[in-house]
Amino acid sequence: MRYWLIGTFCLLLSACATQTTVSNSPRNFDTVEAAKTRISLGLTYLENGNYNQAKANLDKAMEYAPRLGDSHFALAHYYQTVSDFGMAEKYYQQAFDLDPNNPNLQNSYGAFLCQKGDYNQAEKYLLKAANSERYSSTAETYENLAICSHSQARINQAIEYLETALQHQPGRGKSWYMLIELFLSKGQYGDAKDAFRQYEKLVPVTADTLSMAIEIEEGLGNDKVAQGYQAMLEQLYPDKINLPRRQLLAPVSRENSQLDSTVELVNSNVQTHILQKGENLYRLAIKYGVRIQWLIDWNNIDDVSNLSVGQELIVSDPNL
Repeated sequence: MRYWLIGTFCLLLSACATQTTVSNSPRNFDTVEAAKTRISLGLTYLENGNYNQAKANLDKAMEYAPRLGDSHFALAHYYQTVSDFGMAEKYYQQAFDLDPNNPNLQNSYGAFLCQKGDYNQAEKYLLKAANSERYSSTAETYENLAICSHSQARINQAIEYLETALQHQPGRGKSWYMLIELFLSKGQYGDAKDAFRQYEKLVPVTADTLSMAIEIEEGLGNDKVAQGYQAMLEQLYPDKINLPRRQLLAPVSRENSQLDSTVELVNSNVQTHILQKGENLYRLAIKYGVRIQWLIDWNNIDDVSNLSVGQELIVSDPNL
């Protein structure tokens, strides 16, 4: 799952296959190492949006080492990126046939299943990865579990997964940010403030952090403290005072971007989004740089678990 996911594609190249020889190649030509090099090139091209070169290099890797699990893993990631889920599923399964206990593969496949809305199976694979003794990205996987839980409106479970992620990696700013947003969505301003104290140790003062602090203190009824943060915001970022608050948030990273969905402008100010399968308010909040609570307020949502595919949601401030 690409921050939202949650889940970024984490590829640890391992020689999990028997080395083969390509005809007409030099005697000492190492096909597995050549395949790994092609995979690295292909994924770099893919990250930069050069799909033709990405596919060409990944195909070459498959030609060099068709029994290397990572050759199939990389192609699964490619097809997932270009939204060909059928081919992605095919290559994921082929990768599992060759390397069934690879925790990086389990993490990525779990994120893929969550993206498709197969939450129970997604959780199964993500937990396998998180519990692997030879896995170094446990915190990232618990973030993916949190996102998957939130997709099912299991907010408390999502919070628990984020807290577990932070036990494994206390300096993970992304997890703190997500945790604060979930506390704010539940109106747990005290918990949000505790988490914010940890978060602000990791990041510099920005318009975003000041905006978040204002929201927390207002929620706690600490008007004077909130006014102090407001004054600081006006002093440090005077050019952003009159901007919609959604523009004060950190930009969405490519690794966390959701797949493109239908978006239209109703008028010059109000933007809407047609809810797709596997999407939820948390994903939309990240995609459009807004708070979950704003989406709830703008759309008069009483039950966040009762959203339906095809539902049109307002994703920008209708009062602007």
